[in-house]
Amino acid sequence: MDIVAVNPAELRAHWPTMSRALDSVIQAASPDWIKEDVFHEIKSKAAMAYLIYERGEYRSLFVLTQPSEEFSGTRHLHIWIAENDLSGTAESYEFGLAAIKRMAAQLGAPKLTLESPRAGWAKRFKLLSATLEVPLT
Repeated sequence: MDIVAVNPAELRAHWPTMSRALDSVIQAASPDWIKEDVFHEIKSKAAMAYLIYERGEYRSLFVLTQPSEEFSGTRHLHIWIAENDLSGTAESYEFGLAAIKRMAAQLGAPKLTLESPRAGWAKRFKLLSATLEVPLT
């Protein structure tokens, strides 16, 4: 398997594949972002995109950010978007996650985080906090 770091200058070349992957995420999770937000964040270098390929075939997409902690200012690595449903396998997901963990270590990031409305992630990773929605009516 291969991981391709999407260079913002070459984003348009990768966009058809990424757009289909993002459609899959939108359908599954109804996020508050639209594909154009993702394009902008990657193009402006506020986010980094990585595509996983197996024998030249697309398998998985990861879009990462490096947010700062609110008070300490410490930056960590955050998986903003992960897509593995279109044509991914457990192996392609694990390959991508292992690569991201290595990136976090190389950056000296103290942690790797992700958020998702999908409950399945809590089966894989430790739930550290939750955002609860309080009804206004």
